[in-house]
Parts: sequence; structure tokens; C-alpha cells
Amino acid sequence: MRPNTKGARRHSTAIAAWVLALWTLAGCESLLEVELPGAVQASDLNNPDLAPTLVLGAQSDFECGFNAWMMISTLWTSTMDQASTLTTHGNLQGRRPAASEYGEATCAVDGSPLPFGYWGPLNIARGQAERAVELIRGFEEPVDNMDLLIGKSLAYAGYSYQLLSETFCEVYFDAGPRMTPEQGMEIAIARFDEALQLVGSATSGEGRSIRNMALVGRARANLHLGNGAQVVADASQVDLDFERLIDRSGINAFRYNQVFHRSNEDDAYSVSNLQSTYREVEIDGYWTLTVDGVPDPRVRSTGPTLGSNLHTPLYQQQKYLSRASPIPFSTWKEAQLMIAEVEGGQTAVGIINTLRDYHSLPHFASTDPAEIREQVLEERRRELWLQGVRHGDMLRLNIPFPTGVTPAGQVIVETTPWCFLTQEEEKLGNPNAS
Repeated sequence: MRPNTKGARRHSTAIAAWVLALWTLAGCESLLEVELPGAVQASDLNNPDLAPTLVLGAQSDFECGFNAWMMISTLWTSTMDQASTLTTHGNLQGRRPAASEYGEATCAVDGSPLPFGYWGPLNIARGQAERAVELIRGFEEPVDNMDLLIGKSLAYAGYSYQLLSETFCEVYFDAGPRMTPEQGMEIAIARFDEALQLVGSATSGEGRSIRNMALVGRARANLHLGNGAQVVADASQVDLDFERLIDRSGINAFRYNQVFHRSNEDDAYSVSNLQSTYREVEIDGYWTLTVDGVPDPRVRSTGPTLGSNLHTPLYQQQKYLSRASPIPFSTWKEAQLMIAEVEGGQTAVGIINTLRDYHSLPHFASTDPAEIREQVLEERRRELWLQGVRHGDMLRLNIPFPTGVTPAGQVIVETTPWCFLTQEEEKLGNPNAS
């Protein structure tokens, strides 16, 4: 699949967008399970009642794309180890240039030698969200809850831009020219700006959730851009109980929590200690980090047994306990940790201890700015584990990537950039790609 060329064609007509949204909502189990109309007239699509379906379809595409993108990043950064016999997994953890060929795969195809795409699926989600906005604004009749629906689509589009930009070496959108990650994040910020103009005054329900989501997303983009004042301004407005989730289900692979499925069922992903320690000590059957000797429930695994390759020691994560476990991707805890990172000092100490209170962990105390900053980053590593932030953090903070040999025996190519490589199909299908 070529994200720009095929993606553009996919989104070029209202009919294509509508059919794909229906397919998405059906869970992609089988096209045969979706009752498609025999003939669709353009006039049938000029129907404001379709607006919620279009937006829900875009959300579903984002959720599947996020899950896939996150899984690839866990191997790329050695947050998790290859424990399967798949060459694709070895190429990814070994950071081989061939890994760029896998980006156009789908977001979930069980049993495929290309288990996940990490460029194409998020680009499809981005395009679907923006196409939904275009269609809804173009309906001739009024749309119920129009501001909410458009704001929601823009917020998901913003996150797609944000995630791609923070982890790829360079980005291309809609057959456009090469952009730097910073330029991509500026687009993400613009989408969040638009979303907040529409839902920024929401006081409850879905509107309030989208408002919080856009604030966290905009703060995160500005964190990567080094705009500390804007980070604090946005993150400080996030409700202290806010959590936006990637909804998961055990019904079909499209909606599995793939962290649980690949680590705890397929025995294909193992919690790693290559990138940094995740298994300090074994207590009551769990490998865990500790805080002043107290087990930290945020990062736990069991094992070791053997991975499906019968070679890699398998430590199974315990953050997600079923295929249906939702994945937090935008939360008040991340917002607070961003404030702590920017402001430091006793503000950061207070935030660390507020978060530790949720896990009944001992408090942290220090007046040393360097020690406080180091602890903020460690709390971020633990609190946001397996939530899709580690790759971006390693790039942003210049944290060295693993070298040497993986537990599966794969040599890590140290000359490969730490960021994700641009897909070859992207270059071939884009006349503006350099």
C-alpha cells in the first residue's frame, strides 16, 4: 500500500469515505459481514445523519493505527524484545533498514509475516479524520452536534500528525513535500487549535473529554518543540481525572489489545532490559521495579519462560490483562508530568508524590534540580510505560538506543537512525519526495 497515492484515492470521494467508515465500524472481520448497498447515489451521501458514523469510523481507524504504531516502537526501542521466529520482528528490533518496508502493512493481520503497519494505518486514520471534517462541513442540511463532531475529528487528526512527527525522521502528507518532524508537529498544533476553538467551552461529557485530549496533545507537541510556557499553559487546564482510552475488544484482531496478545498469548514480545532496567527484583512471582524497596505496580512482568522462538527468555507484561484491556493514550497524568518536566523544583516534587499516592508508593524528596529532573523522567518512564510515549521521549531527550545483540541473537545495526525510516513506497509513490 502507498499511503499517499492509494490513500488519496481512497479519500477522494464521499462514497469511498462512507464505505470505509462502515467497514471500520464492523471491525474489519470480513467484508462479507458488512451489508454494502448495491447502488449508492451521491444524493444518498448528502445526509447529515451520516456525520456521527464518519467520525466514529475515523476514531476506530486511529485506535487500530495507534495500537500498531506503538507495538512497532516497543521493538524498535527495545522496550520489548523479539521472542518470535518472525524475520520482521528481528529486523525491527535490530533496526535494519529493511524494516522500513513494513510501514504500509495493515494495523492488525494475525498470522501475517507483516504483523503491523506503523506509517500507513496512522496516515489512513489522519486522512479519514480530515475527510470527515470536509464532508460534515459540506452537508447541505444542518448537522446535530456539528462543533463536537468536527472538533473530535480534528483532535484525532492532530494526534495522528503528532505521533508520526515525533517518531519519524521526516514526514510526508498527501503526496506533499518532505517535512521535518518540527513542521509536522506545527500541523498537529494547528489541528488541536481548531478543535479547541470548537469544543474549548465544553463543561461535561464527550465535549469535555475532547477538549482535554486536544490540550494534552497540544502540550505534548509543544514539549517536543521546546515551548515550555505553552506546555504549562495547556497541561494546567487538563482535568485531574481525565483519561482518553484506545478502546479494545477480544472479538477480532482489528480490536485486540496487541500488547497483551503478542506478549501474553503469542509469546512473541518479551519485556526487555536492554533499553533500561524494567526487572529490578522478583517479588511474589512478579518481576518489578521498586521505590525505596516497595514494589512498583506500574511496571510488572512474570517469567521467565521461553518465547515462541524457544530461545528468548519470555517476561510477560502485566499492565494489560486481556485482549479487551483499553490503552490510555492521552491522560491527566501525562499532562502533570509535562508540567513537572518544564517547571522542575518543588512543583515537580509535588507532582511526583501526587502520582505516587495513586499507587501507595513512598514519597520523593529532594532540593537538587538535577536529581529532581532525573526523577521526573524516571517517573514518566514508569507511569506511561507501554502507552506510546517512550520512542518520542528517547528521541527528544537524546537517550541512547540499545547496541550490540538482542536476546534473540539479532545484531542491532548501530548506523540506522534512531527515528523511524521513511517508507520506500512513500518515496516511490510521491512525486514530491526527495
